[in-house]
Amino acid sequence: MGERARERKKNAKDGSMDMILPVAVGVLTLIATLSGIYLAHHLQAKRSEKQERRRLYMQLMGLRAALYQHAGLHGDATINSRYNAALARGFADQPRNTYYDQRRQFWEDKTIEATRALVESHMRLMETIGGIHMHFDRTDKLDSLTHRLFHIEFLTIEPVENVGADHMKALRVQWKSELNSYLTKGITQPVDALALYLRDQLADD
Repeated sequence: MGERARERKKNAKDGSMDMILPVAVGVLTLIATLSGIYLAHHLQAKRSEKQERRRLYMQLMGLRAALYQHAGLHGDATINSRYNAALARGFADQPRNTYYDQRRQFWEDKTIEATRALVESHMRLMETIGGIHMHFDRTDKLDSLTHRLFHIEFLTIEPVENVGADHMKALRVQWKSELNSYLTKGITQPVDALALYLRDQLADD
């Protein structure tokens, strides 16, 4: 009787082991599967994040060219509009000059077109900076660089009255020099500074 009891106990133990082993294997398989899924998702997310960071960098470089072009066209159109407006008014007792009036109107229309393009490029820049803030580590350096671009001040040229033709020609030369300086200091330098910072961050990816 004791021998049978021991045999039954041994069989029960063996049966329990037979049940535990598949369950343990199943649990380990599930853990391995979930770990694999998590790792794959993590690697995919990390890869997607890197791709997005690189996309934002390339987008910034594309906007650099667009901003430079549109700001240049806007400044040039404004200068020519102011120049022809002054000449159209005439000087002293001279009547308005119809030719310069037509040129003034032409350049005012060009100024409006350039303003629309410039505003659109600046809006795209703001969206890009928003993405940069989301996908790059926020640092004081990054905030300082993007702050300069958030607060771009576009070149303005006030109308001129009661000056001679020679003075206006000299003023136009001065304005064009100021425009070139503005395009360098107000557009390319701050964008290049931000791009260089982002490139250094991408090198660490």
